[in-house]
Amino acid sequence: MVQPIRKMSKYEDINSSDSDIEDKPKGLNVELHPVLQSGNIKLTKSLYNTTKTTHNENSTKANPYLSTSNRKPQKRKLIHIDDSDEKNVSVKQKLEKNKIIEQDEVDKMDFWDTCFYNKDISVRSKFLQNYNNIGIEDDSDDEEEEEIDEDDEEIELPSVRFIHHPNPYKPEIDNIQKNTKFNTDVLTKQERMKLRRQERKKKRMEMYQKIQNGEITKAESKISLKNINNVLMNDKTIEDPTKFEINVKKQIEQRRKEHEEANKKRQQEAIEKRKQEKRQNINTHIGNDYHCKIFQIHNLSSPKIRFQINTTAKQLKLYGLSVRLRTDIQSGRGIILLISQNLTNLNKFERKIIKFNNTGEDEIKNFKINKKWEGPIIFDNQNIVFVTKKIWFMREFSNETDVLNELDKKGLSKYWKY
Repeated sequence: MVQPIRKMSKYEDINSSDSDIEDKPKGLNVELHPVLQSGNIKLTKSLYNTTKTTHNENSTKANPYLSTSNRKPQKRKLIHIDDSDEKNVSVKQKLEKNKIIEQDEVDKMDFWDTCFYNKDISVRSKFLQNYNNIGIEDDSDDEEEEEIDEDDEEIELPSVRFIHHPNPYKPEIDNIQKNTKFNTDVLTKQERMKLRRQERKKKRMEMYQKIQNGEITKAESKISLKNINNVLMNDKTIEDPTKFEINVKKQIEQRRKEHEEANKKRQQEAIEKRKQEKRQNINTHIGNDYHCKIFQIHNLSSPKIRFQINTTAKQLKLYGLSVRLRTDIQSGRGIILLISQNLTNLNKFERKIIKFNNTGEDEIKNFKINKKWEGPIIFDNQNIVFVTKKIWFMREFSNETDVLNELDKKGLSKYWKY
């Protein structure tokens, strides 16, 4: 059997065998190196000192393992800065000290108040008079006062007859907080939830306050069939438990009826509100003029599309007609003429029907619809019955003459050309 070749280290001798390597001492059993055993210090220095140094012959007791360089480390010195010393004061601080100017004494009053006060800072007597005793003719605020010279005696009446001082007013913070309404569209979801919590808390605290004042009687505690046993066990004042149970069942039934009635009332109010909003929206979009839209169609043989056109026209309360030829005559050419005062309903019909052009179903593949004309329409007095009777119909004809005759009756034959 071939033994694996062992890697030799760079310190091993090539001629040494494995038995010699195993016999060598290891660890602490290794003997001291002969260079370290010798007493010649210069020998160890010359062998192991890598730096260029100037050896001192007299230093025989030096440590052979330390460098003998003449360089000495610098000692750190303490630097003391004295802030109080004038030499260290910056030039900026000296300039700022020179800029300081001694301020004059502040006047006791402003120059515009001197006419109302004496020299001893007391209000002049003419401004302390009772204005109710002064007549209108005695008012000193006349043109004659301006003509008087400064040397003349001072007028006893005040220059300003009526002095109105504003009354102290404290704003009603409570009313402001009650009447404030925040725009909830601007607030975040968390802020809106916080507002709702605060409103509920206010209502709850108001109710508690009314109960404490005796304005409202406290509502009876609601007892259900689940916790009736706990009430019977804890409440010792109940003498007849069967009678108590009957009363609890009656209360539960009454609460259920009240809840259902409130739900019905809320539903009816919501339905009426929706109807009213629809009426308002219709009235806003309706005008005095009648709007008309004409669509050209091809191949209306699919019952799915015919049903869609018929139902949408009736739902949107559109008046008009849909006439077409048979599919074997001119590929089922025809027109859809729609009339309404509400322009939004006409636009809804257009959006819904034009979608069938993009469908890839086999039944609807050959169907095509294009808008040819739209605008206001004017009726003669004879043909206005077309709108008043709310006519809407769909019809198929075998000849083009029959189509024109039908349109002549309504006064709409000219729209077949579109």
